[in-house]
Amino acid sequence: AECRVGNGNGGIQSCTALGTSALLVSPGNLARTTAVGVDTLKALTQPSHDNTAVGSTALTALIGHFLGATGHENTAVGSKALSTTTQGIANTAVGMNALADGNCVNNNTAVGKSALKVFTGSDATAVGAGAADSATTSANITAVGRDALTALTHADAENNTAIGAYSLDGLTGASSAGHSNAAVGAYSLSTTVDGMRNTALGKSALHGGDCANDNTGVGYNALYSFTGSNATTVGSGAAGAATTASQLTAIGKDAAGAVTAATDVTAIGYQSLKAVTTTTLGGYCTAVGSYAGLNTIRQHNTAIGSNAALNLG
Repeated sequence: AECRVGNGNGGIQSCTALGTSALLVSPGNLARTTAVGVDTLKALTQPSHDNTAVGSTALTALIGHFLGATGHENTAVGSKALSTTTQGIANTAVGMNALADGNCVNNNTAVGKSALKVFTGSDATAVGAGAADSATTSANITAVGRDALTALTHADAENNTAIGAYSLDGLTGASSAGHSNAAVGAYSLSTTVDGMRNTALGKSALHGGDCANDNTGVGYNALYSFTGSNATTVGSGAAGAATTASQLTAIGKDAAGAVTAATDVTAIGYQSLKAVTTTTLGGYCTAVGSYAGLNTIRQHNTAIGSNAALNLG
């Protein structure tokens, strides 16, 4: 077994190696490099600089570049962290198996066990155990929280942001689908598989339904069970029972809270249109104001003002 403390192999200055086969073959033009652990930076045979590997086999496949153009400014801390990248630049991996199995390119950040484990692209950020651990080449993804974006696999599922434990954890993506979603809050948007342009803010917002496209749910359990498109809700429990309603807008706590499949319902205000359930029982209604249309179950009604049309049955 070999163990070197101080300069790297060959006495290269400003380099430190500690561990069996750490920095095994130090090339010329190598600066500010640290390898601590078995087989760390073992394959580095070309000029490089500012790489740090701490943990067994961390950055073990990094080669560098004969002109020093690639393979520099990487930081890997944890067993197998960044263990397969060969020419990557400015990647950061902290945690066992973080960025471990994909030959990633540049500017990725993975913090947490298996975060971005198989990623091969650039410009991804994942913080949390299992965050985006199945993603490969999706562009511009951000996953923060335990298992956030954990199922993402399709390359077209780009520009997704998931912040919160298990947020967007069911999204896999599909051809030209599954992109441009934003989920903030634990379990938010966690069931959609290939939805697009959805925004969920709040714990379990848009959580339980495999929603389609262009929905906005803001608030605890907002649009909790929704599977359709083009719905907008703001408020705790707003349209919380909705599933396939069309052209649905609900703003205020429990606004349109009982709607399941109604068409053209607009409820703005605390508990407005709370009794509407389907198109037959309250479709095509608009209510603005606290308790407006509270118990309304008829079609084509408009109620404006606090308690307006309160008991229109």
